[in-house]
Formats: sequence, C-alpha cells, structure tokens
Amino acid sequence: MRARAIVFAQPFEIELREFELPAPSAGEVLIQSAFTCISPGTELRRLRGKEALGAPRFPFIPGYCLAGTVLESGPETVLAPGTRVITCGTVYAEGLGLCEGGQTSHAVAPVETVVPIPDGVDFLDGSVAILAGICYHGLLQSRPARNEKVAAIGLGAIGQLAARLHALSGAEVIACDLNPSRVDISERAGVRSVVVAGSLSETYSTLFNDGADVVVDSTGAPPVILQAMKVLRQKPWNPLADGGSCRYLVQGSYEDTFTVSYPDAYAAQVSILLPRGSQASDWKAGLDLIAAGRLKVRDLVSEVARPEDAASLYEELARPSSLLLTAAFQW
Repeated sequence: MRARAIVFAQPFEIELREFELPAPSAGEVLIQSAFTCISPGTELRRLRGKEALGAPRFPFIPGYCLAGTVLESGPETVLAPGTRVITCGTVYAEGLGLCEGGQTSHAVAPVETVVPIPDGVDFLDGSVAILAGICYHGLLQSRPARNEKVAAIGLGAIGQLAARLHALSGAEVIACDLNPSRVDISERAGVRSVVVAGSLSETYSTLFNDGADVVVDSTGAPPVILQAMKVLRQKPWNPLADGGSCRYLVQGSYEDTFTVSYPDAYAAQVSILLPRGSQASDWKAGLDLIAAGRLKVRDLVSEVARPEDAASLYEELARPSSLLLTAAFQW
C-alpha cells in the first residue's frame, strides 16, 4: 500500500512524501496512525544532522511516538484488527531511512513493539505515552526513595514528565526552568516548581538545605551538568557513616560529549545514570498511569497540526523563545 510520511530530506529540509509499505508478515501488524507526537529534543537534533552515535543518513522518517489502530495482522499474530495501539514506528519504508520511523500515516511493526491502549485513554494522550515511558525508564534507574529530595532541572516535555513521575514516587521534587511559562505548567500539574534565579546551586540552596539526593537533568545542555552537580548533597567525610550515594540522571540527550567536575562528583559520591530509550513495558506503565488518572499529559501537547504543516511546526519548536512544549500531528 501507499503511505505518507514526514521526511527529513536534508538538514533543516522537511518534506511530506509517499512510500510503498508491504503487507505485514508473520508476527507483524499494519497500523493506521491517528496521532503522532513529536519528541522535540531528539527530532530537532536529528533535523540538524546531529546524533551522538553517528549522524543520521538522509532522507529518513523521524519520530517514535505513534498511536493508531491495527488494520491488518500478519499470520500467527494475536492482535486483532481494530485494536487501538501505540508503537515507535514502521520497520519498512521503501527508499527511506528510519530514525524509528514514527512520523507516518501507516506503519508495519513487530507485535512485540506494539502496546494496546487501555480503555479511557484517547489516541492523543496515547501518542505521548512513549515519551512518558522514556521518563519511566529513567525513574527505574534513579530509584528515588520516599521523601528523598529530587531536583528536576529543565521543563520541556521530557522534563515535565520526568518531574511528574518522580513526584508520584513519593519523593520531594522541586523542578526548575529558565522559562516562567514552563514553570507555571509544571506548578499547575502539581509539581513544586521555580524559575531559576542566578546559578542552579544558588536557586536550590534555599530549597534543599543539605542538597538533593537525585538530580534529574532533562536539558540536554552540557553546561548545565557542571552547575547541577553542585546541587547534590555532599557526603560527610566520616569513615563510619556511609551516607548513601547521590544519583545524577541524565534524562536529556546530547549531540556529543559533556564534562563532569570530578571534585563535585566525588564529594557527592554520585552515580551517573544514562537511561537509553525505553521498552514496551515502560510504555505500558505510562499508559496505565494515564488511564488511572495519575499522570497528566494532555497539557504538554501545545499544538495539534496537519502533516502538511510539519516544516513550519518544527521551525517553531526550534525557536529558543517558542512557547511550545511539544506538538502532535493528526493523520
């Protein structure tokens, strides 16, 4: 069949193209997209032609947050047509590369990478669930204990979700951002949030008297790490008292290297955590929290657009002054 996709043809060049999509084989399903959500940090980085593990090969289909309906199941496949699902994208796109391949009208996906959407969760919220799953994957690594202090730095779409999920764990979360509108969105979602005043250590010095147990850094900005490491609680210099380890969760993604201050990391006896993506089980966890009403995501989708308007939408998301957190395409 013929399908349509948003294609990054070259750096900063976006097109809407058609491509041939085969019928699903054994263990695969054909999905018709309802909404596909943008992952701004990853997709804009790839639009620039940057990737920590190697530059993407143009042209390719970006994105990895697709919600839609199963149209056809391949042989020996248990998901029935009509099932509402999420997946990260198509595994086939004739003539096009795939950076997960999520921004597409139709997808053929292996059934093990497809998760049914629970009753009560609509397609738009479902399209955000993979972003939530990425943050849930990070939460499983940071393991905040009840009443531990968590500094959530950066309140883009990923940062908002990471802060909300850490707050659900029972930890004491205080989030921050330079952008007052993002701080306001986080506050209205029930997470204590502040506008950064001065350095990060100055901002948190009056909020956490003895420092944070966990930093969740969702900024993707290398200079932030040098500042944020100073926010962590320093271990006492007492050989008889362990004091536990702090954790620095690098929830944002980077184009290349970043630098860590050894003295600051050593003083906090910090474990630096680098969650890589997510798994279908994490997406399901996100869906279940949305279905239970415990995780709010609709306020993160600042705009719903047509695929034909992709170029202008990505341009807006890339503007430093943009008020958009993320956006979704309706197919």
